[in-house]
Amino acid sequence: MTRQAAQARESSGAIDFDAALEAYLGGRGQEALLRAAGKVIDCDMPFAVEHADTISKLIDDLDIDVETYGDAAHAIRPWFFQIREQGATTSRRSDRRD
Repeated sequence: MTRQAAQARESSGAIDFDAALEAYLGGRGQEALLRAAGKVIDCDMPFAVEHADTISKLIDDLDIDVETYGDAAHAIRPWFFQIREQGATTSRRSDRRD
């Protein structure tokens, strides 16, 4: 892959991530955000400061440094799986009560 193609791919992934983050914050797109994080996991493009603040609040870690899209993806993924696990545990508990 040429350098130009790699940069275009990173830019496209960053745009997808921004859109997925906005959608998630609007109450939809949980899976889309996880997929978009996968696209930028190795991306070293700078991440907007306001989005970095959003990520740190979302994952409830105000001390995390999110400087690139890759940093954001690495922050989101474990948080996502933790949320899923909590949901599965809650679901299993409600199943036992029925």
